[in-house]
Amino acid sequence: MSRTFLSLAVPLLLARCLAAAQASAADAPPAERPQPLAKLAAPSGTAVEFSRDGKFLLTVGGDSARVWDARTFEPVTPPLVHAKPATFVSAAISGDGRLALTAAGEEVCVWDVATGKIMSTMRHAGGVHSASFVGDGTKVLTAGEDGTAGVWDAATGERTLSLRCPQPVQSAHASPGGRRIFTTRRETNEQILRFVPWRGVGQLWDATTGKEIELNELPNGEHRAAAVNLPGGRSTRPVAFRRDGRVVAVAFAAGIAEYDTTTGKLREFFDVGEVEGTSRTIEYSPDGLWIVAATGNGFVQVWAATGRHLACPKFGRGVTSATFSADGRRVATASQGDATGVWDAHTGRRVLEVPADKDDPPTQVALSPDRTRLAVGRAGKSETTLWAVPPDGGGAVAERRAAPSYQSAHVLKGTSGKVAAFSGDGARLITAGGQRARVWDAATGQPLSEPLDHGGEIVHAGLDRDGARAYTAGGTRVRVWDMRRGRELFSVEHAGAVRSAEFSPDGGRIVTAANGEKTMRVRDAGTGEVLLSLEHPGAAYFARFTLDGSKLFTLAQGDGPEGHLGAGSALVWDARTGKELRRRVIDDWLHQDGDHWTRSAALSPDGKKAATCFFRDAVVWEIETGKTLVSMDTIDAGGGTTGLAFSPDGQQVLTLDASCANLWSTKDGELLFKLNLFGVRDAAFLPDGKHVLLTADLGNTGVYDLATGECVVEAPAGFVPNAPAIGLSPDGKRFAVSGAGQTIVWERAK
Repeated sequence: MSRTFLSLAVPLLLARCLAAAQASAADAPPAERPQPLAKLAAPSGTAVEFSRDGKFLLTVGGDSARVWDARTFEPVTPPLVHAKPATFVSAAISGDGRLALTAAGEEVCVWDVATGKIMSTMRHAGGVHSASFVGDGTKVLTAGEDGTAGVWDAATGERTLSLRCPQPVQSAHASPGGRRIFTTRRETNEQILRFVPWRGVGQLWDATTGKEIELNELPNGEHRAAAVNLPGGRSTRPVAFRRDGRVVAVAFAAGIAEYDTTTGKLREFFDVGEVEGTSRTIEYSPDGLWIVAATGNGFVQVWAATGRHLACPKFGRGVTSATFSADGRRVATASQGDATGVWDAHTGRRVLEVPADKDDPPTQVALSPDRTRLAVGRAGKSETTLWAVPPDGGGAVAERRAAPSYQSAHVLKGTSGKVAAFSGDGARLITAGGQRARVWDAATGQPLSEPLDHGGEIVHAGLDRDGARAYTAGGTRVRVWDMRRGRELFSVEHAGAVRSAEFSPDGGRIVTAANGEKTMRVRDAGTGEVLLSLEHPGAAYFARFTLDGSKLFTLAQGDGPEGHLGAGSALVWDARTGKELRRRVIDDWLHQDGDHWTRSAALSPDGKKAATCFFRDAVVWEIETGKTLVSMDTIDAGGGTTGLAFSPDGQQVLTLDASCANLWSTKDGELLFKLNLFGVRDAAFLPDGKHVLLTADLGNTGVYDLATGECVVEAPAGFVPNAPAIGLSPDGKRFAVSGAGQTIVWERAK
């Protein structure tokens, strides 16, 4: 079952999202900036909520609240104030807009919206910490300092259920149908930093019987909960029920734990990975397929409900909330920076940008159920502004295209898991893992050779055009093998670690590059005889033949010590004579360890264009003249570039960084599309040019539609690829990804 890629970039999504949209918005003249539909004065600013039918809007400011007509923006009620005024800790409006509730001090008041009068009152022996409507609004759920959570009749104020907890209850959350309740304990920020027993963090209850449902411990003994600071040095933690009530999610310091509400068993743990900061809000999409978390340090993360991590956009300042629209098609975010607004959940495009106010950032946002209005509350000004949300986000939502249908054909184990590469004719596949490699029949998955023992860790391997020869590379050595006879033809010893190796398209030559060597040599692939010696200005790290084999494209580090942040060079050679045809200096080249060098450049399939990336920019230039065609600011688009790939027709180029993949036009440098994807490693276009195979961390490996961001082919849950470990047959019939000691081969469905 395919999952829509919620590139939710900024909103949900979780890495520095939609630079193109942000840039275009920033460049727009002031007159074109959106203007609010209305400004609702006090009581307003600290909280805002639409009724489920979208007809009413509740605003809260300090010790009073008010209900407004969401279409005319006229007040429906007078200010709602308790007999003993106190700052509201909770306020809500029922789904049908008939009732509102407010909580302050020791009491909760339920108001009749039509009359503006109190209908019922509920009291706790200590202060009330949270209150909310349950289900259809006929019941109210409260949490109190007295160590109890209560369910009350909204009309009469009668308490129908009392849940006694071992500590004061900081918050209580009910499943949509009201069958389950989750309570969290009250503790100080000092306590939250210490390891505490899970049972002291929160409890799950059966709301029918009042009995506790025991929850499993977290994996790896992780007991620290994610804390959201509240006034007075108190903390709470985000909790969310899925709409069907069968699953509850709780935020912890290491991620989000998802529990089955019937058995109490841990279903999934969403690991925050390298992202620091704790979740301020978590929420399920209405269909339950996605979960979004906003963190105080500016990240928004999105996972598929299967545990597959989708994205992790980063904003300059803290994102205070991220919430889905009623139909799950839009996401609204509140941010202390410039990420407040509305986003298309399927494409990640910004639909509405609300002007930032660094002196008075929004406290909360709410999106109307019909997705046409955004309410933004600002406590400093004690006001709520209403904004019109464009229906199409400034551009039509991309239509779903017919996706190539692939199915898992083979799982290759042993001598696998590190490298995967097809022969030029696509009939054979070589895989490597540890010190050994093996050649397989790509159609049947049967081994065609005994394991090839390299004698050291293999980092690269490849086959020639018809699979007659193979090479393995690792450490300082490259070995070339005769696959028909199953023996080594020759080996090459380098002074440094091998960085790149490749057969020429006709299989007659092989070129290798190694760490610290300025001379790159082209050898006869049958004898090992040196045919060409190519002298570079610095250490040569990368080599690629053009498809016709007539030219060789290489990269070299500039003069200076290893790891030097300085100039590098891209060179084009006549592959027959060794004559240097073109040299281009690359400024501000950022040297990277590991295999990033081999992915820091790409050739277009026709051999007429090259793309090189460095610290800030990626550049597409003409091989014949060296002329720059387009320059792409990849820092503004999400981060420094770590990889490149041309589309089959050469009209587009994909740039990769740790958190996203950006599609650019090679004609004018326009950013065409952005996929926010955590831990992107490598990419290969499918022959149709409309889909790309991406390897990425946290279960994100798969084939993606570059118009919609939809993942149309998913790797198995828990599969973690290596890099480089991606192979695509030239005809696009098969692709292979290696990782976790195995290689999975997908085959186009017939």
